[in-house]
Amino acid sequence: MSAKIESPATGGVPGLEVVANLCSAGGCPTIYRTADGDLLVQGYTTADNSGVELPAGEGLVRIPAALLAEAFHSL
Repeated sequence: MSAKIESPATGGVPGLEVVANLCSAGGCPTIYRTADGDLLVQGYTTADNSGVELPAGEGLVRIPAALLAEAFHSL
């Protein structure tokens, strides 16, 4: 379900492409591909670090398994 981004969901950032998402409204977990091929993940942040030591500027994001499965099939 790859689609070029033309919506406010990306803040108008050119070159982002939706790889996978679980809704059509834009307010749900989504995986984007940048123009240079990297992936960006929009998801629910979690305060439960489960003992993982995170460097400054990093956090954990909960990603539904169904979203990863859809992204795998789209890449």
